Amino acid sequence: MISIEEAYQRVINNTELASEELISVSESLHRRLTRTLEAPIHLPLFDNSAVDGYALGPNVNPAGATFEIAYEVPAGDTQKRTLNPGEVARIFTGAPIPENTASVVMQEFTQNDGNTVSFAENTPFKEGNHIRRKGKEVEMGKELFDRGWHINPATIGFLSSLGIDQVPCYTEPQITILSTGNELVEPGKEVKHGEIYESNCRMLIGALNQLGIRRIEAQKLGDDLEQTLKTLKAALNQSDYVIISGGISVGKYDFVKTANEQLGVESLFYKVRQKPGKPLFFGKKESCLVFALPGNPAAALTCFYRYLKPSLEKHGGSKNFDPSFLKLPLQQDFFKKGDRAVMLKASIQNGSVSLLDGQSSAMLYSFAEANALVQLPTEEKQYHTGDEVLVIPL
Repeated sequence: MISIEEAYQRVINNTELASEELISVSESLHRRLTRTLEAPIHLPLFDNSAVDGYALGPNVNPAGATFEIAYEVPAGDTQKRTLNPGEVARIFTGAPIPENTASVVMQEFTQNDGNTVSFAENTPFKEGNHIRRKGKEVEMGKELFDRGWHINPATIGFLSSLGIDQVPCYTEPQITILSTGNELVEPGKEVKHGEIYESNCRMLIGALNQLGIRRIEAQKLGDDLEQTLKTLKAALNQSDYVIISGGISVGKYDFVKTANEQLGVESLFYKVRQKPGKPLFFGKKESCLVFALPGNPAAALTCFYRYLKPSLEKHGGSKNFDPSFLKLPLQQDFFKKGDRAVMLKASIQNGSVSLLDGQSSAMLYSFAEANALVQLPTEEKQYHTGDEVLVIPL
């Protein structure tokens, strides 16, 4: 057995960056950039009005005055216009500012009488008011986002506003999930005595979706060596990651480790000095990484967060893939037994952390309530209320 820290380091050391692909901005949510982007145009592209109102030409003092409306400038107007001294034009939000415009007054301070506009006595007036200047947000050629930038909805909107339609991103990994066990039945079907509903596969798909990963193929495996070999071989040939749930222990019907050995998967570690998740296997076949997770659902999800998630984030181009440990005080006493490190389902509340009931590796209800994992080292120790512990926010 190896330590959590050694297991994590082996995972990260064997995780390589994905290749690059050019994809549509509209399909780039949660992807990461492979290169720094530059602004191809100024933003705004031209001086434009920030409000619905009236553009004032040179030498116009609006307070209490009435003017004829020279013309209207709607958003999207492509005609180049000019305001002469003493002229006023109706203008709308986003419309291009006529040349020589001194300021824009919001319509709330005006009364439109058809062909004329009257301004209130208290009309605020200042040179340049309510004019968005060309290049005010971004000038053409400015470096925008570095390599590894995580694309969120605002990024998609911003890049689109610059006219950028495609971006270079790290390729999304192809993932195969294999859920093992004769006892597993799909939810929605009748379950017989001795059978259980399959949950790990759906849970892992949800965890992957949360990272923005959609290229997932999932299959159920019975406890049969020949079937395991055939299915695993195909998965290794077509996947960047193979995630196997269950069948990795040493029972009579556990064939996952044997199948990996027979197919030439290099074992990088098997068994970690941790609870839950001791029978964790990590291996590699050419460029495909193999994670064989424990069958107990809470143990499988714990291993996903501690090892698989950082690996996937590094593979996808993140520069900050290491777990973000916090040191927070415990809200209760706890005696840590045994010589294995433990990872406990927990809840962060008001600057401290509380350990939840239902810590069994088979129990997911408490995991659904958790927003953190508490990691305690191997040493047997009595922890007291207020003692600081390492916490991984989820």
